Amino acid sequence: MSSKEKRDQMLSMIADWQQSGMSKKQYCDSRGINEAKFYWFSRSREQDGASGSFTPIDKLMQDHKSTN
Repeated sequence: MSSKEKRDQMLSMIADWQQSGMSKKQYCDSRGINEAKFYWFSRSREQDGASGSFTPIDKLMQDHKSTN
């Protein structure tokens, strides 16, 4: 399985977990998922700005140059 396929699979599991109403531990236990990996991936997604709040550095530099 490629890294993109693994990532897509994990994103799908996270979406399924969010709709399940279960805790992360309950979800992992009920599906035989490695709890540490699931916690790590879901946490890293939160920190990556999965909410859409990430602004690329190139955009920040362009905005800065246009105001000076």
